[in-house]
Amino acid sequence: MRDIEEFKKLIDRKNLNFYGINVSSGWAEKRAEFDRKNSIYYVNAIPVDICFAGDSITESFEVNAYFSEFGTVVNRGIGGETIEYLAIRFPLDVIALKPKICIVSEGINNTYELYKKYNEGREIGQEDIGSEIEKMIPYYKTIAQQCAFAGIKLIFSSVLPIGVYDFRNSFILRLNAAIKEICSEFWAKGAKICYADTYSSVVSADKIVMDDLTFGDKLHPHVLGYNRIAKTLKPYIEKFLGEDPL
Repeated sequence: MRDIEEFKKLIDRKNLNFYGINVSSGWAEKRAEFDRKNSIYYVNAIPVDICFAGDSITESFEVNAYFSEFGTVVNRGIGGETIEYLAIRFPLDVIALKPKICIVSEGINNTYELYKKYNEGREIGQEDIGSEIEKMIPYYKTIAQQCAFAGIKLIFSSVLPIGVYDFRNSFILRLNAAIKEICSEFWAKGAKICYADTYSSVVSADKIVMDDLTFGDKLHPHVLGYNRIAKTLKPYIEKFLGEDPL
């Protein structure tokens, strides 16, 4: 058992990273909730086998219903989050828990500003998409570097397709290609970091939009979508835990 004061110092030091950034009240409340939950694992020295981190699609993922066979599984998803905010909280919500494996899926919310312009009638071109993705790449690399340094195996799960046709279709495909390239770069350096193509498990026959796997919002999968995602992720988890080559 660790000293609670040690954990207080940890969160006081790490939470300095949050000062001065513009966060929603919901994000701040969820982070405070995670501090309380994380303290249970940290102070009681409870081993964590898998930690999921991401946005609302992760937050709604009942991970223990799918992955409890692998041990202790925790969910650190926050709805509405963008990749930069995950990178900021990653030391507290993942690294401090020292999981064997972390599974990250995040990025669709970074289309928010572009989507506002799109709704105002502006055409969103490939240059706009590329510029936004370039701003995101350093945050994915920061997350990968933190896991590599901590000896945590990392699975970047695809950003999922949406169920409508607009500029986001191209954005998601290009972002997933960039994430996959980051994984290849780190893997080549010996880091246990890989890409899991969950996109293909839920995409329709046209390879662009999501299959009919939501309750109408065309974004968040229901049970049949999560079933497919879990089926895709399990072999990666099994290989990482078994030290088999991917």
